[in-house]
Amino acid sequence: MNNSRIGFEVMKKILEKYGPLLGSELNQKLRETMDISSAYARKIIQRATDNEVIFSTKPVSFGRGQYLYYLQHHNISDALQTALQKQRKGLHRIFQSLVHNKGRILTSEAIKISAAVTNRNFFPANEPKEKVLDNLLQLGIIKDISNYNEISYIIAKMQNISSEAELYPWYRRHMVNRLFALEAATWLERCNITAWNQTHIFDSEQNRVDFNGHLWDAVGFTYLYGFYESYYENEEKKKTPSFVFMEMLFHRQTYLEDVEGFVARIEMQSARMKNYKTGTRIIPILFYRTIEREAFEIAKEKGILLYSMRDWIGEFSVELFEYLVNPYYMDVTIQPHHKVS
Repeated sequence: MNNSRIGFEVMKKILEKYGPLLGSELNQKLRETMDISSAYARKIIQRATDNEVIFSTKPVSFGRGQYLYYLQHHNISDALQTALQKQRKGLHRIFQSLVHNKGRILTSEAIKISAAVTNRNFFPANEPKEKVLDNLLQLGIIKDISNYNEISYIIAKMQNISSEAELYPWYRRHMVNRLFALEAATWLERCNITAWNQTHIFDSEQNRVDFNGHLWDAVGFTYLYGFYESYYENEEKKKTPSFVFMEMLFHRQTYLEDVEGFVARIEMQSARMKNYKTGTRIIPILFYRTIEREAFEIAKEKGILLYSMRDWIGEFSVELFEYLVNPYYMDVTIQPHHKVS
């Protein structure tokens, strides 16, 4: 038996014992077991994959071009989630959002949560939205990208959602969320936090605002004291405003992945703006219905301006929202939601 065949058998035993492994992990265990070099271990892994002795997630990689390797009978769901959490945080946030939202989320929300890039001119080194969606399909995390009433959404692999009875309430919930978002934007203008009639908000087809290479629920501008730069043009004083980026989550709970995705986009924008002399400040604002404790703590730590639905609209804001979603049925058991779950 040649060295490759021996390596194949050793590799199968390793994967039987430890389950699916990332390339770097499999390489290390192969080296330790066979006392071979890293380069030779890579060759054995490559030959084993080519001969379908083992399988991989190629072409979807997990940092530094490494793949997840497994045997044909393995269920890679748990290992995949762990690998995503370690190496592909954007995809992992989408994975978590699908778990939390019964296997269905808007395509625009998925892109937003992942912090994927919509324009490589702004962030040439970061993953574009097309690659993120393609990776979700290739990994079997989602089974389809579908449309309902011109609204694009993704469905988790194990979900079966297609009936009008299931999709219509979901559709109304998102449309009512937009109504609340429009009102929230107007309220910020009245508070003088954002400039009048300059805020861009996601549209009725739930397409998020594509701005500076990312998707946002809403983008505005602020002339608050300390948040603008003054300059003179033809002896006339003018002001350059700073950006206001907003999350508007009135239709569901805010989870950790929502806040982490928002923070990732904010930090990318902030890093890019350091190259400019003016308009380099950002006010991040999150409107939420309810929020996970960990998500709330991270939002506070990162300096996000937080408005709870109850504090903004009033004690019965959730009941109002649910009534607008379905005015023919009102669940009397609904209680006013507290600040943080």
